[in-house]
Amino acid sequence: MRVLFATTVIPPSEASSGGDIVSLATVDALRRFGCEVIVLGYLRPGQDAPTDPDTVVGGRRTIETSGSGARAGVWMARSLISRRPYTAEKFYGRAYAQCMRRLIKEKRIDVVVVDHTQMTWLLDWLPSAVPVWLLMHNAESELYAEGARFQQSRLGRALYRRESRNLRRLETRAAARVENIFVLSQTDADVLRAAGAGTRITVLPVMPEPGVQPRAASGEASFDVALLATWSWLPNIDALRWFLKEIHPHLPRGISVHVAGAGAEHVLGGVPGITYRGFVSDVAGFLSGAKVVAVPTRYGSGVETKMLAAIATGRPIVATPAATRGLGPLPSFVAIADDVPLFARLLAERVAAAEEPDWTSAALSWSRARREIFLSTIRDALQSGNAAMAAPRRERTFLPPDLARGRVSI
Repeated sequence: MRVLFATTVIPPSEASSGGDIVSLATVDALRRFGCEVIVLGYLRPGQDAPTDPDTVVGGRRTIETSGSGARAGVWMARSLISRRPYTAEKFYGRAYAQCMRRLIKEKRIDVVVVDHTQMTWLLDWLPSAVPVWLLMHNAESELYAEGARFQQSRLGRALYRRESRNLRRLETRAAARVENIFVLSQTDADVLRAAGAGTRITVLPVMPEPGVQPRAASGEASFDVALLATWSWLPNIDALRWFLKEIHPHLPRGISVHVAGAGAEHVLGGVPGITYRGFVSDVAGFLSGAKVVAVPTRYGSGVETKMLAAIATGRPIVATPAATRGLGPLPSFVAIADDVPLFARLLAERVAAAEEPDWTSAALSWSRARREIFLSTIRDALQSGNAAMAAPRRERTFLPPDLARGRVSI
């Protein structure tokens, strides 16, 4: 099977975000089961061009609002005119779409995997008979609807609600076109079904990164509390602010907190007791250096890939209920706290513990079981896809020129 994996930004060889982890794991699994996979995506300015011949650059683009300057205003204006979500407008590009169409013809692509809801604008450019799978990292409309509750300003709440409505329209439209939607949690599947999605929905239980596994005994911890995330992601930055404002003041004086991940510079400045490590390439090494890992997420969808990494290292974890969504039964070293006093108390108890049990075996068993389910889900989807493609299909017809130029609103 020849697969075109159309994503937002081409993931680096070493995943730098939860989205990268999901995308890379899916591509690797497709190739493991014999698929020829071509990855198409944007490169950030300054990002090295890929050397892999099966990775194709659809253009260079800054997609973070914080680094886009005046372009962010252009995105917003175009979003208002087109009624596309702002988060999708950032990725809209005719050159990218034309590159996709060329690859489908030249490589005789069997299936297009659209990676992220924000890329479903590509559906207007696809040949009518090409099977399409959608990989949804989050139920985006629900994510923004929930996020509106945590905005401090009336304007912020209004913008989040507008984004939620436009994303819901994208999700509904995509569900009527694609053959299969992959989601990362049963909660997200339920959201789509409640919205009337009639297409096949498959829960894809994302696995931990292969290189993240137990590494150090509890007594070798070099600091007390670890927090890890990509802090440009809105639910993550909300979690960090909540931790700093509500939880950190309840911790005993002298507890050391280390924060890793890109994008937290503007939040952490001058907070005593906090050490900012920035981006860390060795996730397992960072998490293994802590006595306890804190995951204070208040809202979101999909799954928390940082939870997967933390569990895989076998370190004690204190997490909110939102952080554990979609993970099913958890190892006993994961503690759930649904309020500030309990969260702070559990962190302090684990820091003060003279000795922790060795959770290596439990961590390995949990991670291996999840990896096996992930791979079997991909395998089953491919088998179903091969069976469907064996049936007679109508001839592929490319869209009319006006539609192919993107002169439609979605």
